[in-house]
Amino acid sequence: QSVCVATMEGTEIDNMLTQITNSEEDRIYTFKIVGDNLDKNVKPRHMRIDCQTESLHYFHSYAVRDRVNLMHLSPALTVVNPDTVHIEALLPTVEEVEKIKSNISIIVARII
Repeated sequence: QSVCVATMEGTEIDNMLTQITNSEEDRIYTFKIVGDNLDKNVKPRHMRIDCQTESLHYFHSYAVRDRVNLMHLSPALTVVNPDTVHIEALLPTVEEVEKIKSNISIIVARII
């Protein structure tokens, strides 16, 4: 097997990094807040009046950045007539379905 290695000059790399940085600065990021409850009952080995079941309640939350770039959308509110929207525009494409299957298979493999 042969491996092809491309070399770049320092100025080309600097130009690429500048383009990436500029496009990242212009991007609008949105976030979702995700949270889940964790409830646990801790029972003592020997139940007594002064040593009862202890009920612990926790809540974990964090923000997840959306991976969808919203730069192409207009900030103005757009009203669409539902009669003019084709159902194909709402359904995932074949490529998107394959990507979903791939992602789900990874998640299921992690759970199993």
